[in-house]
Amino acid sequence: MVKVNKRKIGLGIGVVFFLIYIITPYSWILLTSFRTDADVLGGSIIPKEFTLEYWESLITQKPVPGLVGSATFAVIKNYPWALRNSIIVACTTTLISVFAAALSGYTFARMRYFGKEALFNLVLISRMIPALIILIPIFLIFRSLHLDDNLFSLSFIYSALFIPMNCWLLRSYFIMIPKEIEEAAFIDGCSRAQTVFKIILPLSLPGIIAVAIYTFMGSWNELFFALVLTHRKETQTIPVVAAMGVGEFGTQFGYLGVVTVVGTIIPVIIALALQRYIIAGLTLGWGKR
Repeated sequence: MVKVNKRKIGLGIGVVFFLIYIITPYSWILLTSFRTDADVLGGSIIPKEFTLEYWESLITQKPVPGLVGSATFAVIKNYPWALRNSIIVACTTTLISVFAAALSGYTFARMRYFGKEALFNLVLISRMIPALIILIPIFLIFRSLHLDDNLFSLSFIYSALFIPMNCWLLRSYFIMIPKEIEEAAFIDGCSRAQTVFKIILPLSLPGIIAVAIYTFMGSWNELFFALVLTHRKETQTIPVVAAMGVGEFGTQFGYLGVVTVVGTIIPVIIALALQRYIIAGLTLGWGKR
């Protein structure tokens, strides 16, 4: 008689439902990019009319005639700028945040000094403050200093938001590395800086890559700070431009579908290419104090 493993069956069913939960929204928005507005507004679940007009509009930079018109054509017209801006902001934020978090995480993991635990807890508490609470004060400060509507100012703010969480994750990863490796390096004559940059950071590469991906995707998808702090097409990111598709007189579903699909291609490729680092980085030392 064949034994039925109920645990594996339950796990398999759970995985199937999770995949459906993840894949269904993306599949729907992908189909929407190929459907006419009339078909979408018709309320039919099964697509009946397909079109390539929205994709042609993105490539040719010409508005789709008819129902959509040119009222919200700025979604497509500004999209090349938004794509460039999102890449700049996400990459800059990732570099600043990961570098600062790696150094601070190492100090919390290895070095001894007065008030270390209190300072580390203060860093974690700062991450618990809802970002929307500080949004308006940051806007007023940056506006008074004429630093608003600037990609690097936006990257600086994002970095400040991600550093506490990244510091906690990398600190947990550094703790997993045996101290004997550092001690051997010191005996061989390496300085603290040489030990960190030539030994500790290379050994922590899976964790660093995982944190970098987390930071890149978070800054790529962030909307509220970018919406408040940027005003021109030269500084607006993809989420801001995509939000322009929801207008006063209607939602441009086709445009939204196109910009959403294109906007998710880069993060998806990065996640698929580096998934083994994500798994390794998030399973070793996660949550260890």
